[in-house]
Amino acid sequence: MDGGHAIAATSQLQMEAVRHRQQPTGEEFTPLAASHVLRARPELEIHLDQDLADDSVPAAARWIVFDPVTRRSARIGLELHWWLSRLDGRQPLPRLVAQFAQQAELPPEEAWQRANMALHQLLVAGWLCPTGSPAGNVVHELSGWGRMGGGIRSAATWLAASTRWVVFRVRGVNPDRWLATVAPYTNGIYSPSAVRRWCAVGVFTLMGLMLDFHRLVEQTTSLQWLMQPRQTLQLLVILLLTRAAHELGHAIVCKRWGCRCPDIGLFLVCGAPCVYCDVSESWRLPGRRGRAAVAAAGVYTEFLLAILAAWVWLLTTTGQANMIALQVMVVCSISTLAVNLNPLMRFDGYYLLADLLNVTNLRGRADAARDRLLQRLLCGMPAQPIFRNWREIGWAGLSVASWCYRATLAGALAMAIVVVAENWNMTWMGRGMAGALLLSWLGLPLITGAWNMVQRGTSWKQRLRASALLSVLGVAILWTPLPSRRVGLGWLQPLHTQGVYALSDGRLISYRVPDGKRVSRDQTLFRLHNPELELERLDRLRAVAQAEQRLQAARVRRDLYAEDVDMQRFEAELEAARALLQSTEQQLADLTIRVTREGDFYRALRQSHDASPMRAVHHRWGTSGDIGRWVRRGTLLGVIGEGGPVAVVPLRQKQLADIAVGIPVELTLQDRHEVCSGRVMHIGHVETISGVWRAAFSTLPGVGQGGATLGHHSSSPVAAQWAALCSVELPADVAAGSSVAVVFHTPPRSILRRLVAWFNANARFLAN
Repeated sequence: MDGGHAIAATSQLQMEAVRHRQQPTGEEFTPLAASHVLRARPELEIHLDQDLADDSVPAAARWIVFDPVTRRSARIGLELHWWLSRLDGRQPLPRLVAQFAQQAELPPEEAWQRANMALHQLLVAGWLCPTGSPAGNVVHELSGWGRMGGGIRSAATWLAASTRWVVFRVRGVNPDRWLATVAPYTNGIYSPSAVRRWCAVGVFTLMGLMLDFHRLVEQTTSLQWLMQPRQTLQLLVILLLTRAAHELGHAIVCKRWGCRCPDIGLFLVCGAPCVYCDVSESWRLPGRRGRAAVAAAGVYTEFLLAILAAWVWLLTTTGQANMIALQVMVVCSISTLAVNLNPLMRFDGYYLLADLLNVTNLRGRADAARDRLLQRLLCGMPAQPIFRNWREIGWAGLSVASWCYRATLAGALAMAIVVVAENWNMTWMGRGMAGALLLSWLGLPLITGAWNMVQRGTSWKQRLRASALLSVLGVAILWTPLPSRRVGLGWLQPLHTQGVYALSDGRLISYRVPDGKRVSRDQTLFRLHNPELELERLDRLRAVAQAEQRLQAARVRRDLYAEDVDMQRFEAELEAARALLQSTEQQLADLTIRVTREGDFYRALRQSHDASPMRAVHHRWGTSGDIGRWVRRGTLLGVIGEGGPVAVVPLRQKQLADIAVGIPVELTLQDRHEVCSGRVMHIGHVETISGVWRAAFSTLPGVGQGGATLGHHSSSPVAAQWAALCSVELPADVAAGSSVAVVFHTPPRSILRRLVAWFNANARFLAN
């Protein structure tokens, strides 16, 4: 059935071949001998992607090739199908190439080049089984390694093997029988009517989130759901479970359409587990609707999880359930938009776009167009007419965009791995994993791509030109100054601060001044009561009265009876009694806490035993629940601030080398989402810069070490010893106590300088 369709489509084959004329294939002309024989694997299952008439095979026809051994499917076009239908192991390749040239009306050399390209794709896909040693040489030549030097080939192989652990697959179980039992009971989720209902619920849920959008942005940008080690571990568990639900959605919908899911297992990406399922048999479905349903099932399942999590988040404000719901929403939304639905990576969005455009090997076609453009620019080959077509330029742009997104994603993942590892005190392990990730995703593709581009030159002049241009480009990239930024979390506080302390032990009976209010000297702030001091004062008064009576009696005895009385002893007792009374009265006076200097008053946070990292509980001295609470002498009750708000940003030791006095900064007020500009005024010890303010608002775990605020609980997992004091231009209504996210615009540095600095720092660490 395959050969009949291809023979009947001679005109269409001519059209497709003419469309590819004069395109550099990336391979040199290879004169295959008559003894070279290749055979397509007989177990491959090939069927049309759409219903066609017996006498009509359009040029846009696509075939689905299913490999029963690897359980993978792929779509091919007319030309690859022509070769698969004729490689029977009996006809030599030169005869097939001659037939191909005759039917497509191509010159012999171009026919050999087209054959080279087609056979290379079939060999890479694993659909050919070579017969005899000569064919093995053909595989070696067509694979692209035949022209590479032995040293480079072995080095590339060693590097590829050394980074293979970055992504490692662990095969799991065959869930097909279980899926056959479960799939019929999922109509309430995956049937067409259920999908429409859930989409309506999703729109309604989105409207509810918009009503509380301020709280959602505030909790998300505070990063407390990510930065703490406990939260990071919880996020990894949620990520694993949502990935499992995503893949389970693919498997269930695949089974609902009558296809098998023979394997569900794990991918280990830098040691982090990620669930996968094999739904490649969905490409055997004859229409796009079924394939699109299977491809979109994972994203749809995450959409359902996000809806449920959103309602939990809307119905709660704090606590464990609220934090888990927030993490589920963030994971499902970010992973869906940035990875799964993104057509620039080989995930669900890529296959949906390929099916929508009805294009086979979408990534391969885009990469081929990019390579042809680079070959023109680097090797100086003549311009091809194909680049007069904007569609071909669009294919090349898609490949470049895909590579740029891959580089950005690799950099973001590497930074996230390093940050998480630092929070877990496993810095070196995180750096090693990040380096391996960058090497396997960026380093090796760049090295092999540059080498292949040099080898595509047809003469030594072209190869020399490509080598020189690539070298200049590499040096330019390494030496080009790139913007350098450092980020941190901090808080706003008054320029000058003074603490308000409890000078005596007592119970709080009243408070007079709210937060942020301007206070004047001698104004009452708090009132305390101590019954023991009142009783002690009565005892002191009684002791003074008794001392005065004894002194008066001694004077009478001395003056009337002329007795020899030691008056100094009685006078000393009276002075001691009066001193004790004065001390007690001073302690009673200190129970009324007054203002000692003018400024803005802020009540301090007090230690709370029910506060936990999962539940941010804020207690201020002077709330209604504090009435009657015992206050010990020396307790910090508040802060009086004077001067405009300044930003205090804790710094880690490694940030001190990049951040200096005078560099510009940008501050984002997390409670208002406004961006303000400023500069670094001073860098010093955090205790010296922040002073009593940090002590007043650091009673909760981590607050004051990386984002202390009056009204928001934010923490940093690493306690910083240094801090930067920044002057900022703030709106008039912004008061001290707001948390800020700070971006330091450090001097630009090239990639080479960054690498040298990193190597020097690590070398010093190893030497020590």
